[in-house]
Amino acid sequence: MVKIRKGFFFLLMLAIIYPFLFSSIGYSEKHGKELNEWEKLERAAKETWRKNVLGIEKQWDEIEDQQRRELQELKRRIDLLWGEAGVTSTKKNWINYNENFSVRSNIEFKNGTMKIDALVPLNDSNPYERAKQKISDKMVATFMAKGIEQQNILANQLKTSKGFYVTNKNLNNYIQSDLFPKIDKIPTSVIGNDGNARLRFGAQFSLVPDHLRIRAEKYRNTVRANATRFSLEPQLIMAVIHTESYFNPFARSHAGAYGLCRSFHDMQAERHTSLSISRIELLHHPTFTSLLIISILAPRIFISSTTNILPIFKEGINVST
Repeated sequence: MVKIRKGFFFLLMLAIIYPFLFSSIGYSEKHGKELNEWEKLERAAKETWRKNVLGIEKQWDEIEDQQRRELQELKRRIDLLWGEAGVTSTKKNWINYNENFSVRSNIEFKNGTMKIDALVPLNDSNPYERAKQKISDKMVATFMAKGIEQQNILANQLKTSKGFYVTNKNLNNYIQSDLFPKIDKIPTSVIGNDGNARLRFGAQFSLVPDHLRIRAEKYRNTVRANATRFSLEPQLIMAVIHTESYFNPFARSHAGAYGLCRSFHDMQAERHTSLSISRIELLHHPTFTSLLIISILAPRIFISSTTNILPIFKEGINVST
């Protein structure tokens, strides 16, 4: 009887536990499947991220290679005519050539000087007059040049000998009365890499004494708007721009840094992958420049995937420029 009771109670307990036992096993199997699904999703997400990063790096490598080839070709064409006198833009200088590289303007944004040089063939019947025409054309093109923010680069930075600001209206008079008298009467000889000698005429003149302040004022509102938004001192961002480019919007370095803060586009692409869809020209934009500086000075601001530079930039250009 005791054995029967023991057997009965065993079967009873088994009957009670059985549903729970197998339901637990079913739950564990279901839970295990869910974990496996999450692991698969996680692995897939990591693989997608890895491929995206590799794609971005490849894209920027291709852009860098293209820019390197273009710069080499530009330097080759310049040196073909100018030889050792051939130069390109730097941190403080904006150097711009005409289409056939026979004339160039060189604005020195640190010390506030500008020079226009023109090359004339040795066999030209009237080299001085030819140089005057070339220098005049280049002066007009340079004065009318605008940055990516569509502001004249030299606005309010040149004055006539009578103390009036040079404008579109009086530019031709300024060229006749102030620029032409400064052109070299005796040219120097330049031998290009093509082996030919040419006559080099130049005219150098100064920007207004407070040229640096005038350029800085063009960007002050944009910088203040972005700095205030992220609780940074505008003066700090302005100081970075001054140090990196002297507010030269076309600043660049031989290492591949561009724009007002001479930013490395590949570094920013690595930190903010969404920049892979942008162009190098963005690095010349004051709104984009100020945001890049902010991202370097306060990187925590841009950690969130929903707050990266491009959306803020697209929003900012509608209110800051």
